[in-house]
Amino acid sequence: MKDRNHKYFAEELDKIELWASDLKNVLDKELQALDQKMSEEMRASALSVSLEERRDHTRAYHFLERLRNDKRKKIFQAQDDISTKRDTLIDDIDNALSIKDSQRVLFTIRFEVIHS
Repeated sequence: MKDRNHKYFAEELDKIELWASDLKNVLDKELQALDQKMSEEMRASALSVSLEERRDHTRAYHFLERLRNDKRKKIFQAQDDISTKRDTLIDDIDNALSIKDSQRVLFTIRFEVIHS
Protein backbone atom coordinates (compact mmCIF):
# COMPACT_ATOMS: atom_id res chain seq x y z
CA MET A 1 0.00 0.00 0.00
CA LYS A 2 2.88 2.35 0.79
CA ASP A 3 4.39 1.71 -2.65
CA ARG A 4 1.08 2.44 -4.34
CA ASN A 5 0.65 5.62 -2.31
CA HIS A 6 4.21 6.69 -3.06
CA LYS A 7 3.60 6.27 -6.79
CA TYR A 8 0.33 8.23 -6.58
CA PHE A 9 2.00 10.98 -4.57
CA ALA A 10 4.85 11.24 -7.11
CA GLU A 11 2.37 11.49 -10.00
CA GLU A 12 0.31 14.17 -8.26
CA LEU A 13 3.44 16.09 -7.31
CA ASP A 14 4.55 16.07 -10.96
CA LYS A 15 1.14 17.40 -12.01
CA ILE A 16 1.31 20.19 -9.43
CA GLU A 17 4.85 21.15 -10.46
CA LEU A 18 3.80 21.28 -14.14
CA TRP A 19 0.76 23.39 -13.25
CA ALA A 20 2.89 25.85 -11.26
CA SER A 21 5.49 25.99 -14.03
CA ASP A 22 2.83 26.66 -16.68
CA LEU A 23 1.35 29.54 -14.70
CA LYS A 24 4.75 31.10 -14.13
CA ASN A 25 5.61 30.75 -17.83
CA VAL A 26 2.42 32.54 -18.85
CA LEU A 27 3.24 35.42 -16.55
CA ASP A 28 6.81 35.60 -17.83
CA LYS A 29 5.61 35.68 -21.45
CA GLU A 30 3.31 38.60 -20.66
CA LEU A 31 6.28 40.47 -19.22
CA GLN A 32 8.41 39.68 -22.27
CA ALA A 33 5.66 40.99 -24.56
CA LEU A 34 5.63 44.29 -22.68
CA ASP A 35 9.43 44.50 -22.93
CA GLN A 36 9.18 43.95 -26.69
CA LYS A 37 6.59 46.72 -27.06
CA MET A 38 8.78 49.04 -25.00
CA SER A 39 11.74 48.36 -27.28
CA GLU A 40 9.60 49.11 -30.31
CA GLU A 41 8.45 52.42 -28.83
CA MET A 42 12.02 53.39 -27.94
CA ARG A 43 13.19 52.56 -31.47
CA ALA A 44 10.27 54.48 -32.99
CA SER A 45 11.05 57.46 -30.77
CA ALA A 46 14.68 57.48 -31.88
CA LEU A 47 13.65 57.34 -35.54
CA SER A 48 10.94 60.00 -35.21
CA VAL A 49 11.29 62.99 -37.47
CA SER A 50 8.98 65.37 -35.66
CA LEU A 51 8.99 66.41 -32.04
CA GLU A 52 5.32 65.40 -31.69
CA GLU A 53 5.98 61.86 -32.87
CA ARG A 54 8.95 61.57 -30.53
CA ARG A 55 6.84 62.86 -27.63
CA ASP A 56 4.04 60.39 -28.43
CA HIS A 57 6.44 57.44 -28.58
CA THR A 58 8.16 58.53 -25.38
CA ARG A 59 4.79 58.79 -23.60
CA ALA A 60 3.81 55.38 -24.91
CA TYR A 61 7.14 53.99 -23.70
CA HIS A 62 6.66 55.41 -20.20
CA PHE A 63 3.09 54.13 -20.10
CA LEU A 64 4.32 50.63 -21.02
CA GLU A 65 7.08 50.95 -18.44
CA ARG A 66 4.51 51.61 -15.71
CA LEU A 67 2.48 48.64 -16.95
CA ARG A 68 5.60 46.47 -16.87
CA ASN A 69 6.43 47.55 -13.32
CA ASP A 70 2.87 46.79 -12.21
CA LYS A 71 3.03 43.44 -14.02
CA ARG A 72 6.29 42.60 -12.24
CA LYS A 73 4.67 43.27 -8.87
CA LYS A 74 1.73 41.09 -9.87
CA ILE A 75 4.06 38.37 -11.11
CA PHE A 76 5.92 38.26 -7.81
CA GLN A 77 2.62 38.11 -5.92
CA ALA A 78 1.24 35.47 -8.28
CA GLN A 79 4.40 33.38 -7.92
CA ASP A 80 4.04 33.56 -4.14
CA ASP A 81 0.37 32.57 -4.45
CA ILE A 82 1.26 29.70 -6.78
CA SER A 83 3.92 28.45 -4.38
CA THR A 84 1.49 28.65 -1.46
CA LYS A 85 -1.21 26.82 -3.42
CA ARG A 86 1.31 24.18 -4.54
CA ASP A 87 2.46 23.64 -0.95
CA THR A 88 -1.15 23.37 0.22
CA LEU A 89 -1.97 20.81 -2.48
CA ILE A 90 1.12 18.79 -1.61
CA ASP A 91 0.19 18.84 2.08
CA ASP A 92 -3.38 17.77 1.23
CA ILE A 93 -2.14 14.85 -0.86
CA ASP A 94 0.35 13.88 1.82
CA ASN A 95 -2.34 13.92 4.50
CA ALA A 96 -4.72 11.92 2.32
CA LEU A 97 -2.09 9.28 1.67
CA SER A 98 -0.65 8.97 5.13
CA ILE A 99 -1.07 5.52 6.55
CA LYS A 100 -1.62 5.34 10.25
CA ASP A 101 -1.36 2.12 12.13
CA SER A 102 -3.48 1.85 15.21
CA GLN A 103 -4.53 -0.88 17.54
CA ARG A 104 -7.54 -1.20 19.74
CA VAL A 105 -9.21 -4.00 21.56
CA LEU A 106 -12.37 -5.08 19.81
CA PHE A 107 -13.30 -7.89 22.13
CA THR A 108 -11.79 -10.27 24.64
CA ILE A 109 -12.37 -14.01 24.59
CA ARG A 110 -12.01 -16.14 27.69
CA PHE A 111 -12.20 -19.83 27.61
CA GLU A 112 -11.71 -22.67 29.97
CA VAL A 113 -10.45 -26.15 29.15
CA ILE A 114 -12.26 -28.90 31.05
CA HIS A 115 -10.78 -32.39 31.18
CA SER A 116 -13.19 -35.23 31.54
